[in-house]
Amino acid sequence: AISKENKESITIEVNKGDGSFTVCKRLEDVGLIASATSFDTFLCENGYDKRIRAGVVEIPADADPEQIARILNGVE
Repeated sequence: AISKENKESITIEVNKGDGSFTVCKRLEDVGLIASATSFDTFLCENGYDKRIRAGVVEIPADADPEQIARILNGVE
């Protein structure tokens, strides 16, 4: 059997002025999260929605919500 290493990552672009939900929808479209709505709620409840930075971000395919939020905020 071939073991799949978790080195895959997905790159998305966050445009200046994109709202939190727009970014969440993009994450949902590429399959990083299951639900844009629930992830947006998570971002808002934890204050991540206000600190999303514009630019191209690379997110590991197996990242958890907290990791994704930190990457979007440039906190890696």
